[in-house]
Amino acid sequence: MAAIAALVAWLGLALQLLLLIGQFADTGQSAAAAIWRYVGFFTILTNIFIAVVASAAALTPYHRLASAQMRFSALVTILLVGITFSLALRHLAQLNGWDAIANHALHDATPLLFLFFWLVARDGTLGWRDIVWGVVPGFLYFLYALARGAYDGWYAYYFLNPVTLTLPEFLRNIVLLLIGISGLAALFVAIDKGLARWQGQPI
Repeated sequence: MAAIAALVAWLGLALQLLLLIGQFADTGQSAAAAIWRYVGFFTILTNIFIAVVASAAALTPYHRLASAQMRFSALVTILLVGITFSLALRHLAQLNGWDAIANHALHDATPLLFLFFWLVARDGTLGWRDIVWGVVPGFLYFLYALARGAYDGWYAYYFLNPVTLTLPEFLRNIVLLLIGISGLAALFVAIDKGLARWQGQPI
C-alpha cells in the first residue's frame, strides 16, 4: 500500500507540474516561474511529503522517514489537504481532462491511499505528545505562505490572504485551522491507541 500511495503521489505531482508549466508557457511565462508558483501550494508540498514518506516506507521501512511519527505527521497533513479542499475549495475548481486527473490524484486519491496505508502500518506507539507532529507542518506552511506573499504579493489560498481579509477574518481563519488540525491529530492518536488496545498491543 505504501508503494501505491507513493506512485500515485509522484505521478500526480509530475502531471500537475507539467500542466502548470504548459499553462505558464501559454501566457509567455518561464518554466522557472511555473515551478516557483508550484511550490507555493500546500497541496503540492504536502504531496511531496507523502511521496517521500511512502517511498521510504516501501523501500526502507526502518528509515527515520518511515517512523511512526513521520507517518503520523504525513497522514494528518494530507488529510488536512483533502478536507480543506472539499470544504473550502472544491466548488471553485471546474476542471476536466488531465487537470481533473491531477486534481483528484493530489486531493482525493493520495489522502485515501495514505490513510489506508497508515491504518495497516500503525503500531500503537503514538502518544498524546505526538500531536505536535501533526500540527508542525501546517504551522510551517503558514509562516512560509506569509513570507512568500510579503515577497511577491501572491497567496495560494484566499482564506490565508491578509491583504484581502480583515484582521478579524484572518485571525478567525487561523484559529479555525489550528483547532481543526489539532483536533484531527488528536483523533488519530486516539484511533491508534484504541486500535492498539483492541488488538492487545502494549500502549
